[in-house]
Amino acid sequence: MFDETLAGIGASLERYGIPYMIIGGQAVLLYGEPRLTRDIDITLGVHIDHLDTLLDMTRHLGLTLLTEDVATFVRQTMVLPAVPSSPGGAPR
Repeated sequence: MFDETLAGIGASLERYGIPYMIIGGQAVLLYGEPRLTRDIDITLGVHIDHLDTLLDMTRHLGLTLLTEDVATFVRQTMVLPAVPSSPGGAPR
């Protein structure tokens, strides 16, 4: 389920020129270790000024943001929580 989502996110980040790394449970799964997780943790190498670009990317990927006041939340936590909008988790 997450393979297509990860591929779409990676392709979009590369297209936007945003450095990133997959961390957490999905990184462990990519290395072949079993682990039950339903989230994807990605660390981005961008400044907060690139938030609009990231929001464009999330829309392009069909991700649903999990916070109402995105700008304030991201500035306070440096986290952009989102989930795939489609049931299968694949980007649009």
